[in-house]
Amino acid sequence: MTKSELYNFFNQKISKTAIVNEGDEFQLIGKFCKVSVDEGVIDLWLCNPRDLAKGLGARRLNSIVAGIKGTVERHFTVLNGEAYTKTRDKDLILTNGRLLGLRLKRQLSAEALVVAKERLSRARMQNRKSA
Repeated sequence: MTKSELYNFFNQKISKTAIVNEGDEFQLIGKFCKVSVDEGVIDLWLCNPRDLAKGLGARRLNSIVAGIKGTVERHFTVLNGEAYTKTRDKDLILTNGRLLGLRLKRQLSAEALVVAKERLSRARMQNRKSA
């Protein structure tokens, strides 16, 4: 998958900075995971992406697995310092993005949207007056 295909696969809810070219494919890289997609199948590796040999601590790994299992029943293959699962459910990644350490696309609050719309309308009014 290309970077734009991966971005669109997750409904444009993942930050583009989280998509990194690893070897010959693009992957989502989070603080505690690597996510790759191949023909609609999502591979989720819970690991230490900065230092794969070091891995994650047992306490952190178990808490992430328990947090994900709390939202959806999922079988993880747990190894030394890492865990692995396959899924087709992209909502699993999107709903647990913060737990996985993924950068999600920024969302404006309702108040921020109102302020931005007012600011834009005032700027348009000033442009009309000056033109």
